[in-house]
Amino acid sequence: MDRKVVVNITYFNQNLENAIVSSSFGAPVNLEEGSEREGIEVTARVTPIDGLAFSGPYTHLQASGGDSLAEIRRPEHSGRVNVAYAFAEGRGLVDLGVIYNGEMQDFAFHAFTYAQSQVTLEEWNVVSLAAHYDVTENVLLFWLVENVLNED
Repeated sequence: MDRKVVVNITYFNQNLENAIVSSSFGAPVNLEEGSEREGIEVTARVTPIDGLAFSGPYTHLQASGGDSLAEIRRPEHSGRVNVAYAFAEGRGLVDLGVIYNGEMQDFAFHAFTYAQSQVTLEEWNVVSLAAHYDVTENVLLFWLVENVLNED
């Protein structure tokens, strides 16, 4: 494996029209107003020594609807970091990943009246751990633990 650093930077700007959403009764409807999404995504991969790699993306997003308010369920900051180590001449791999999702807006619905209000959802992290080992050409042992820290 080559020792190297690779960084990609992507700027995006998109307009979404006629988005399909669920009405208050669950039926699909098209939104009349459009939405704008603009941001930057940076991905990087660093391989300091053979078998060890650090990688992940980070996204900064500005998303607003036709009313110029922040779009729901669109975090301004999100990203992931992975640390992977390959061993036994590439037959085995251990990977630790951490996902970050920044705070974002959403709607809360009252259980009895169905009245809705806008709320801010807190930021969250999820840690996962995976491993695999090629026992033979036809047998692969695989292990995955999602939400290692048992976060709600």
